[in-house]
Parts: sequence; structure tokens; C-alpha cells
Amino acid sequence: MRNCKSLRSWFSIDSTLKMATIASVGTAMLTSWLYVNFILFYVQAQDMKFKPTDRLKMFLQVTVPFLVAVISVIKAFKVEAGRIPPGFGKDIEPAPTEGPLPRFCKICKVFKPDRSHHCGECDRCVLELDHHCFWLDCCIGFYNRKFFLLFLFWISVALDSFVYIIFTTPVVVHHLMAVFADQNFSWSASHQHVNVLLVSLIVVAVGIAVTGFTLFHFGMAVSNYTTIEFCEKRGTIRKGKRYQHLYNVSVAYNWTQTFGRNPLLWLLPISARSHVSRHEAVHYIKTQEKQS
Repeated sequence: MRNCKSLRSWFSIDSTLKMATIASVGTAMLTSWLYVNFILFYVQAQDMKFKPTDRLKMFLQVTVPFLVAVISVIKAFKVEAGRIPPGFGKDIEPAPTEGPLPRFCKICKVFKPDRSHHCGECDRCVLELDHHCFWLDCCIGFYNRKFFLLFLFWISVALDSFVYIIFTTPVVVHHLMAVFADQNFSWSASHQHVNVLLVSLIVVAVGIAVTGFTLFHFGMAVSNYTTIEFCEKRGTIRKGKRYQHLYNVSVAYNWTQTFGRNPLLWLLPISARSHVSRHEAVHYIKTQEKQS
């Protein structure tokens, strides 16, 4: 009976949350499987005559960025994306006679600053909302966007390092030749060789996909676009005029807006905006438009 109740409770969960849970668990399992196979068949390969220093180098090449990526994704999940500060917009007139109408969320019943949007999944407005991450089931916004970008960067470095090892060591060639050399192919005798080839193929495919996704997001960051702004506004024409992104000041300025001014902390999972309160965040966002 308890199993039936737990099963019913599972199917009563919101479908998006269920899919996010399945996707997150599946991704974690795939990543763990790839990493374990990397350790077994590359770093600790007994049939390959690697020097101890070469084994250590391969281990560090993949493990260090992988661990930093894990820390980054945990912080992206745990750090609040940024809520609208309480009392924001109380001094705004409900119907101004001049100028653009103030942005108002009809769901939350609050005024919202520029670049803020309502997230239907989280059911709240988020400061500088980039997107709702399906894999983490949380919003990526003002306070945790750097962690999300660093996760993509470091997991790309880990995967690309793995790809580099695949193409610069004779491991794949060794196992490929072993498979073709086995005239009486049997799974019990060749499963290790097939496993190595399968892992290598998956790593190359995933590495290419994730690296492309990372370059896309970093391209938006240096242009000071959020994903929502890029998808909804970029290249659009309104009232005969092409959309001009007022927040795109310069590559250097746009970069420091997300990653901070200290170059030593740019690639470390340390927040560049933790010192900015929610009330200050509203003005922090507005200053970008003034800079332009």
C-alpha cells in the first residue's frame, strides 16, 4: 500500500517538475558513467604503457574542471536568482501622462524593474531573468547567472580535455583494433573494448554539443543579452525601427557586469554580485542603460 501511495504521489507532481527530475538524474548518471569509465579505461589502463606522470596529467586535466563545474552548478541551484524588492514601484503613478508606461506584472500584482520577467514555473518575478533552467528546475537571473555560465564553461573544459586525450593517446586505436582482431566476436570477451569505444563516441558528441551551447551563452553575456531578450527582441522591428539593445555598452563593460571587476575571480564560482542588495540591484541594472 505504501508503494502505491508513493506512486500516486509521484504522478500527482507537476509534469514539468517530474521531467526536470528525470532529466537531472539522467544527466548525473550519464556524467558519472562517463567519468568512471574515463578513470578505468584511460587513467588506470593496465594494457597501455603510460608513464605515472602521464596518468596524473590525464587525471587532473579532466578531474579539476569537472569538480569546479560541480561546485558551480550546485551554487547556481542554491543561490536565489533574485526577487523583486518589496515596495518597489510604490512611488510610480498608476497612469503617467508622459513617457512609457511602467512595467507591471498582472500575475504578481507588482511593478517590475527593467529586464525583470515573470517566471511561470516559479510563479514569481525575477530580477534580470535569463531563463528558467529545465535541468536545475530553477531560474537563472541576477544573482546566479555567473554560476550557470561557469558550469557550462568548466564542464566544456572537462569534456574537451577528454576529447583531446581520446585523439592524442592510442587508447581508442588499441581497443578498436582489438575488436576487429577478434574474429569470433563474443560480448564476454569484447565488452570492454566496445564500452571504451562507446564512451569515446558519446564524449565527442556531447563535448561538441555542450561547447557550442557554452559559446552561445557566453556570446550573449559579452553582448549583455539575456536569453529572453535575445529570443524576443534581437533583430525585431517596431514602428519602423530596428531594436537597439541599450544594455550592450562594450565587451569589457558587459563582461564585468556578470563576472565582476577582479580578473582573479572571473573563472571561480565566487559571486560578483553577492554584495548587491535587491534594492541596489534595481539601480545596478538601470546604470547599464545610463552608461550607453
